[in-house]
Amino acid sequence: MRRRGVLEREERPATAGLGDVRVAVVGQIEAMTYNVVASLGLAGVEAEVWAPGACSRLRASRFVARFHEVPDRLFRPMGEALAEMLAPAFAEREISIAVPADYDGFAWLADHAVDLTPTRAFPMPSRELIEFYNDKWRMATACARAGIDTPLTCLLERPADLDGLDRLRGRGPIVVKPLTAGDSFGVYVLDSTDELAAHLVSDDRPGNELPLIVQEHVPGRDLDVTVVANVGRVTDAVVSEHVAGSRTLRYFDHPRAVEVAGRIAAIGCYHGVLDFDFREDPATGRLVVVDTNPRLTGSTLVKTWAGANLPVQGVRMAMGLAHEPRSGTAAGFHRPVGPELVAAIGRGWWRADNAPTRAALRCAISDLGYHRARQATPV
Repeated sequence: MRRRGVLEREERPATAGLGDVRVAVVGQIEAMTYNVVASLGLAGVEAEVWAPGACSRLRASRFVARFHEVPDRLFRPMGEALAEMLAPAFAEREISIAVPADYDGFAWLADHAVDLTPTRAFPMPSRELIEFYNDKWRMATACARAGIDTPLTCLLERPADLDGLDRLRGRGPIVVKPLTAGDSFGVYVLDSTDELAAHLVSDDRPGNELPLIVQEHVPGRDLDVTVVANVGRVTDAVVSEHVAGSRTLRYFDHPRAVEVAGRIAAIGCYHGVLDFDFREDPATGRLVVVDTNPRLTGSTLVKTWAGANLPVQGVRMAMGLAHEPRSGTAAGFHRPVGPELVAAIGRGWWRADNAPTRAALRCAISDLGYHRARQATPV
């Protein structure tokens, strides 16, 4: 059988049962929105985008069936006015499913899904549960009660609390971060608790405003674990890590981490896509959960390339369709353009573990219009 050339466009048929589904992606961050529409498009699912003008380069993407520009004021903040605008638009366009592209979108849709009827919402829990899983202090406390290992964690609400951090004193480096921010904003590693007072008043430390979480720094490797949960029961999972000293991502099976993620999802009978940051110390075998993210994350498209299409799985769940199991564990390497990619080609481009890298390159080549638009009008 002839191998498909890497420069040859790969058109994939629609996922079983989704051929007539029309999806609306609502987002205010271009990269996050593109991750979702490209994942859907690679599975043959038609997606229209409702976003502010700052995301207008998405018009050039072959994965965007139609781009609808929304006044920026309706996203700041997302609320009832946005729902009032989108409800008739979704009805006119016969939209089947509304998919949020970022955390604000998930929280907004949890509040306003009923206002968009008959359009269905991407699977997610209540607004209260979304905020619960996004709150680092509440999650650390809940995990401790459930017997799930987390870094030793303290809450710093006011400067006077600096005197109450005895449990962390003398334990080496600490991690300081906001209660609810994501994408590593405001995360700092300090050598000890003695540096906290200076950290709080520093002018060059964005995200250092109280309240803050202070945690012990657990040595080891970072793991990204994402699960799809159906009312607290995990139906699929994908695990990855950065290869040391490179930008390459390795996807592999890690049953223990998935089991712990499932226990956390079960705490609140979580429904939908839930992402975790884990830390694993190879020297001791200790595995701790560091963060939970109740949303699709910035690595959504990379996971699609590795074989775990989370947006499609969520759409299937929202439509009441049976879970469509993957052919195997998401595995292999995603190597970015550069020396690591050249080395991979030299070692054997068609090796099975290069499948995610091949998928990424096919995706980029098939959507050259969008990537040219990005280069022509940089943000």
